[in-house]
Amino acid sequence: MKHGVSHKFFNRFLAYFSHYGYRTVDIFAPGEDIASLYIGRYEDTCETSLALASGTSMAAPFVTGAVALLFSKNPNISFIEAKNEILLTGKNSPIYDGKSYTCNTLSLYNLLIGESSQKACISTSEINFGSVDVGNEKVLQVTVRSTGKKQLKTLNVYTQGEGFYVKDENCTNTLLSPFEECKIYVAFKPTSGKDFSGLLYVNFENETRTISLFGQGVSISTLNSEEGNGGCNSSSHEFVWITVVLFLFFHLIRELPYFKFR
Repeated sequence: MKHGVSHKFFNRFLAYFSHYGYRTVDIFAPGEDIASLYIGRYEDTCETSLALASGTSMAAPFVTGAVALLFSKNPNISFIEAKNEILLTGKNSPIYDGKSYTCNTLSLYNLLIGESSQKACISTSEINFGSVDVGNEKVLQVTVRSTGKKQLKTLNVYTQGEGFYVKDENCTNTLLSPFEECKIYVAFKPTSGKDFSGLLYVNFENETRTISLFGQGVSISTLNSEEGNGGCNSSSHEFVWITVVLFLFFHLIRELPYFKFR
């Protein structure tokens, strides 16, 4: 089981050294400023003292302890069942969208009471389409995953903001079992050369998630011309004529006796 590190025990922000990944980190656990007994803290003594430490090594014992508690409660549970139980009973939050497989934080209380609810984990909290030519269309994919013990139901999906729309999706009115996924294809088609922003709404039975949308429309005329601020702005035809005149001028003065180069 791959775990990440949440910022502190009493909040859900992520530590700067935490691992991230929608398909690589299974669950988050507390791992910063964790009180622990430290043997040999001072060079000249073996005194045992209380120390604060941070890191994945501080998060791992929480997950290990959760496994031990679960097996003590239900000795006949399989390893796969134990892993799924820990992942699916975690406390869910949209701030983890795109950062872990479940968007859940380890919760011993939920684990021991067998908590069951709808939970979602979305592949990103922000989509940036970058620069797109005016009139052209760019489509990007968003994945929605069910990460609770209860089936996840998506009521509808839609966008807000000029230039953005849902091209295709298979999430609406779909019941997703634990770890099942559905896809949303979001399109951006700029109508003018400017910056665009909007939102993608994903409405579930128990909550609404939003994904920020950004994109820049680029006019073809902008790509084919260079406009300076106070400098020269010559067309291609003017450039050719200037080049010809300069060539003839230097060719002429080389032919005159006074300007012969020696």
